[in-house]
Amino acid sequence: MAIGTYLDNFINHFYRKVYAGDSINKGSPVEQLATGKYSKLDQKVGGESIFKSATVVQSSSSPLSNNYFVINYTDASNGLSKIGYFTGDSIEWMSDEIVFNDSNTSNITSSSLGDSYFVVSYKDEGNSEFGTSIIGYFTGDSIEWKTGEIIFHGDSTLWITSSPLGDSYFVVSYKDDNSNYGYSRVGYFTGDTIEWISDEIVFNEANTLWITSSPLGLGDSYFVVSYSDAGASSHGTSIIGVFTGDSIEWMSGEIEFRSGGPATYITSSPLGDSNFVVSYRGGSNYGTSRIGVFTGDSIEWMSDEITFNSTNTQYISSSSLGDSFFAVFYADVLNAEYGTYSFGIFTGDSIEWISSEKIFHGDITEHITSSPLGDSYFIVSYRDKGNSYYGTARILKRYTRYIGIAGDSVINSGDSLYVYFNGIVPGYSDLTPGSTYYVDYDDGSLTTTNTGTKAGIAIGDTELLIRRV
Repeated sequence: MAIGTYLDNFINHFYRKVYAGDSINKGSPVEQLATGKYSKLDQKVGGESIFKSATVVQSSSSPLSNNYFVINYTDASNGLSKIGYFTGDSIEWMSDEIVFNDSNTSNITSSSLGDSYFVVSYKDEGNSEFGTSIIGYFTGDSIEWKTGEIIFHGDSTLWITSSPLGDSYFVVSYKDDNSNYGYSRVGYFTGDTIEWISDEIVFNEANTLWITSSPLGLGDSYFVVSYSDAGASSHGTSIIGVFTGDSIEWMSGEIEFRSGGPATYITSSPLGDSNFVVSYRGGSNYGTSRIGVFTGDSIEWMSDEITFNSTNTQYISSSSLGDSFFAVFYADVLNAEYGTYSFGIFTGDSIEWISSEKIFHGDITEHITSSPLGDSYFIVSYRDKGNSYYGTARILKRYTRYIGIAGDSVINSGDSLYVYFNGIVPGYSDLTPGSTYYVDYDDGSLTTTNTGTKAGIAIGDTELLIRRV
């Protein structure tokens, strides 16, 4: 090997010239993006943003396109919607709050129907508690309701959930408060109204609670419904449905994901074509997740029940990005009911929690909902009890892997900088010699608090000795 090549490899082992994906401060921990560029490493993006400066009872969020999303929520007297936009470092509210139901509204859920359309389904307490849906459209600066309020169940309705089935179709699942049975029904947006393409199809002939649903990636027709079956000791149960064109066919039996006791606060998210993750409060009230796969005629559980929070867990919501990565958001009761999140990966036969539990809201957090936003972000909305029950949202970035330290400060995407991967990083001014420094994922800085990711040891007040990761 030539001397020059040897020296070049030796130097590059310590640092090398790379290109930025966004602004980076000198001395900050960095990650490598899928584009090959480098970015400041953090998971919370911007601060918390209030979407309703008054009491919010419940909310539901859905992504639209190009970093736009809709939050649908209820206050003391109305059902309301509002459009948000993620600028890259904060949330900008693009519309006023627009009323979709001018009476008491509860059990709210929503699904995206293409880039600018969405469906909101809810219990209309001002109309005999009927199950109702409405289609909304984001005009660019407001919301236009493209249909009236269309009833899908003409009786008292509870535990409403919905999932998209292509751009114009969706499935709504719910409990009939008369029989207590669980039902599903497929709706179609015609352009100016909702046509119910299927009858109301029973999936559980017993008292059905904590209903949630998510699409599967097998095309636009498959979905999974998960619920607590009070007719079977409130065991956690899932079933696979397919929309046949004019009805719903149940492709699996009712398959229990938790048979050792009740399951509550149930949520689910798709993982690729046939897999899904169901998260819930299980044994000892612990937060728990499990991976299921649709085999074609049944559900096979690909993992054991894996705990993500070993204390009492409430208000669980999950969202997924890609075929194996997902996030679980929840209130950690033992930790003052703080809003908390964990990132998981399906390994093929288990779940690996790839980050420690992290706080997204340091006060009592209620009625949490989440959805994916683009390829790398999540929008999480919740009720902030510590701030007069205001409706609040924030953006969180998917788990990022620490890879090195920025040797320069840059402002723009595409700017060049040096990144240190090993050895001595100069240029600091206030390090504590001998102290171990860790990566602070909350703001992308260094901290002496052990976060589980070690960056290096200060060998002076201006130099940090790092190791290759």
